[in-house]
Amino acid sequence: MKRKSILVLALILTMTTITVLPISAKKPFTYQARGTIDSYADVWSSEVISGSWSVRVKGDKLTYTAMYRELNLDEIEDSPVGSVDIFTHKFTTDNFEIDDDVLTFEGWIQVKKVWVTLDWKREIVRWDGHVTITITPDTYYLDSDPQGPGPGVLGQDWDRLGTTTSLRT
Repeated sequence: MKRKSILVLALILTMTTITVLPISAKKPFTYQARGTIDSYADVWSSEVISGSWSVRVKGDKLTYTAMYRELNLDEIEDSPVGSVDIFTHKFTTDNFEIDDDVLTFEGWIQVKKVWVTLDWKREIVRWDGHVTITITPDTYYLDSDPQGPGPGVLGQDWDRLGTTTSLRT
């Protein structure tokens, strides 16, 4: 009886090892980074006050979120001078590439803007825009496609520049 118990225990241990090891070996690759959004590339009608972003890659899915605050310097965007708009971004894609520690991804980003109108009321505006984002161990660059003739509406380049504050691969 004791011999049968040892044999059954050995069989259970063997089966557990065979099933558990392959499951744990299939752990998906994870890339995580976060940082700041510090400025626009070439914009004269507003400036970035502060902002942050984060990105996570798990398996073949990339999730990106960001939030930043923008100070309006001119009424050209139909906002009072001195008012602050708040932007949030959400983006999920499987179209990304990691080369060493540099992550590049592109696609259609969902933008939500809490906009201060000329009469100082707040409105929520949403749109999608095509972007390419490049993250290095030190820098963040969001390249937004220009809208209309020249570099974007109002002749400005709305690309965003920032820093990477943490990176884990």
